[in-house]
Amino acid sequence: MTNSEQVLIINAEAGRVVVQDVADAKGNALVAAGTVLTERLIAQLQRRGIESLALQPSCSPEDQAARGQEIEQRLDNQFSQHGADPTMQRLKQLLTDYHRRDLTEAGDGYG
Repeated sequence: MTNSEQVLIINAEAGRVVVQDVADAKGNALVAAGTVLTERLIAQLQRRGIESLALQPSCSPEDQAARGQEIEQRLDNQFSQHGADPTMQRLKQLLTDYHRRDLTEAGDGYG
C-alpha cells in the first residue's frame, strides 16, 4: 500500500496529492489517485459529502524544491523538440507557472 496520511477534508490543502481514488456514498468516482488538490476541488468534495482523504505525506522544503526541479526538467525534456517555436515556448511557460503556483500554494518553497 502507498504511504499516505489520512486528512480531514476541512484540513486539506491545495497542492497535496491524493493517493487513493475518492468516491461518493453511492460509489460514483470523484477523484483519481494522483490528482493534485486545488481549493476548488476541495470545496467540491466537501459539497459531495467527502469527510477525509488519503494524501501523500507532507514533504520537507528540500523535497519540494527537488520536486520543482524535476517538474522543470520534465518540461524542458518534453518541449526540447520544439526549439524556439514561440507558441510552444509560451505553452511551456504557462505550464511552468501553473506548477510553480501549485507548489507555492502548498507551501513547499519552490520557485
